[in-house]
Amino acid sequence: LGAYLQAQFPRAPLSVVVGYDSRHKSRVFSEDTARVLGALGITVYLHADTVPTPQLGHSVTFLGCHAG
Repeated sequence: LGAYLQAQFPRAPLSVVVGYDSRHKSRVFSEDTARVLGALGITVYLHADTVPTPQLGHSVTFLGCHAG
């Protein structure tokens, strides 16, 4: 995802929202995702608790992010 965003928006400061649900290890996966994207220089907003998909979509729009 990070490489794709960098290719699509080469000059833009990138940002992504990461959320997770109640499935087993979903939080761990979201934290790993946030670390990888952050290491690529992408600003990451990580939800602090479980979120439904529509809320994640709203967060992307509200924060003006490139992906979620």
